[in-house]
Amino acid sequence: MLTEAQIQKFSAALSKVLFPLQQHPFHSDVELFRALQKLPRANRTGIWRKLGIELVSTPNEVHDYYFNTWQIQFYQNANESREDLKKLFLDLVQFCENPNEAINRTIQVYMQNQHNCNKRQLYQILYRYAVVKPNKDIARKYKQWEQKVTQLGFEDVMQPYIE
Repeated sequence: MLTEAQIQKFSAALSKVLFPLQQHPFHSDVELFRALQKLPRANRTGIWRKLGIELVSTPNEVHDYYFNTWQIQFYQNANESREDLKKLFLDLVQFCENPNEAINRTIQVYMQNQHNCNKRQLYQILYRYAVVKPNKDIARKYKQWEQKVTQLGFEDVMQPYIE
């Protein structure tokens, strides 16, 4: 976990690491965020290691801080849409073959209308709702999936997902 001092230096360190790749200074955190999002995958190699060195931390701690905390400020708060997500999930779950498909399809449909949401946050909300604490309607659907698995056999049901 990053210390308060490391957190305060995060943007400056990220700017220092990205500058050689972009060749221009960054004037805001939004510019840093967009630059990192647009950076080709090949150029991202080693960024967390370099940032870890800059902040005297581990690459994993820096990576986790970026994805779990720092970047969230640029997205709409997904918790504000919790009820809309649940309703959409319940509408789509009947057309899906398993909980993960239902979650992913819900996120896909939701993101078509709400472009400024963080997929990780949406997934966490839906996973908690659908898997950790499913309501009666969802539990009924899971029972149907279990019966299908029992009737057809696990391999037959999972075949489309095993490749």
